[in-house]
Amino acid sequence: EINQADSLLILSLPGIGPALTHRILAYRQKLGGYYELNQLKEVWGLQDSVYQRIVESLRVDEELIQKININTIGIEQLKNHPYFGYKIGGIIINFRNQHGSFKSLEDIQKIFDEYKEKTIEDICNNDSSCPGYSHNYMSDTYYKCIYIDNTQQAPEFHTFLKQA
Repeated sequence: EINQADSLLILSLPGIGPALTHRILAYRQKLGGYYELNQLKEVWGLQDSVYQRIVESLRVDEELIQKININTIGIEQLKNHPYFGYKIGGIIINFRNQHGSFKSLEDIQKIFDEYKEKTIEDICNNDSSCPGYSHNYMSDTYYKCIYIDNTQQAPEFHTFLKQA
């Protein structure tokens, strides 16, 4: 199970050396856990041929993912997440600050409706290094790594994005 594997177990996989082991574990930490094996392809330096050799030896338990509480997370945590980053995280937090806590995952749809004229590429200013650049807003990517808990207080209001 990739979300419980330690460095020795990952290092024992064919084609995986110490540096790649470190990157797999570091990426898992940033994500809060892998929710599907395909996410391993996002680890820098993991060649497809190596992925194809190890994928049959691995499995994922989604119950082990540490999801983000979208109502309490701050920009510091979101900017370091591979799928959100500063720009997208700032949009989410600004929307939350303007409209209140998200009540359901469907509430997040409001953000995407507001930006429906813009693509992720526009929001990231065509910067392919922007986290989330290759992810569509409404993909399962975002929904699988967040949850909503209205029992905790959101961080105090800040405006994170400068107006253009």
